Amino acid sequence: MNLDLTYTRIKSADTRCKEIIKELETANDCSFPSENIDNLNEEYEQFIIFIINQCNAILESDQYEDTDEDMMYRIRLEEFQSYYKELYDGLENKTDSPN
Repeated sequence: MNLDLTYTRIKSADTRCKEIIKELETANDCSFPSENIDNLNEEYEQFIIFIINQCNAILESDQYEDTDEDMMYRIRLEEFQSYYKELYDGLENKTDSPN
């Protein structure tokens, strides 16, 4: 597994998540079709799941060497994983809520 390539994909997904948040903030300020908001929310959740899964795959693999560069990727991936797991748990709690 190429750590650099996978990290780049994760970083791109992270960037897209941030773009979606901005789009959703704009959507709340104007009359934005609810279908579009639903699509953005679904896309957001899919990217979160993608990031978590990619981080898990790498962190659970034995693809690491004991180099400084690989250890830095590992630290960054653990940070992404932790951050996006919290976001995902928050999404799950919202859908479990009766309101």
